[in-house]
Amino acid sequence: GIYKGKFNVSSLYRKGLKPMFHALRKKCQLYLLSGDVDADRKRLESIFGQRKGLFFNQTPANKKEFIENLSESSPTMMVGDGFNDSGAMKVADVGVAVADDIHRFSPSSDIIIQGNRLTLLPEILTYSKRSLGIVKLNFAVALLYNMVGLMLAVSGILTPLYAAVLMPLSSISVVIIAFLFTFIFRPKPMIK
Repeated sequence: GIYKGKFNVSSLYRKGLKPMFHALRKKCQLYLLSGDVDADRKRLESIFGQRKGLFFNQTPANKKEFIENLSESSPTMMVGDGFNDSGAMKVADVGVAVADDIHRFSPSSDIIIQGNRLTLLPEILTYSKRSLGIVKLNFAVALLYNMVGLMLAVSGILTPLYAAVLMPLSSISVVIIAFLFTFIFRPKPMIK
């Protein structure tokens, strides 16, 4: 009846989660859907940076239903690290699978990110938005290029031979613009 010692068992969380959640909260609304019991609630509230929106004892069906309901009113992204998250990732607009070994884990998701790179998620979201802007810029450049080329061809200034030479330049210029801007706007930590 005399206690000689005790074991404290607690979950181990990845480093850098608190600043990552802080950065994400500025851009979007966050929820935590966990299949675990709420024994770590206080610690997770501290890491997550909020008290509301943390749900525990969630089954895969609960997670999927939550994301489906959320998707009706706003775009959703589900980040999960197990097969029990795959249904929710599938119904989300963007599914992100977190894997420590990306060669063994391939659930139905749009993005697979290594666990040690998870904290880059805010930068990856910024990069993807910038990339969408680059695509729009390329459409504008291609449209302008073709409109000018068409006007010059119709007016007789541009001969078919010159048009045949200049058409590949349009494609090459779009590729160069895409390469340069994606390189310039890349998240800096990703180049390590």
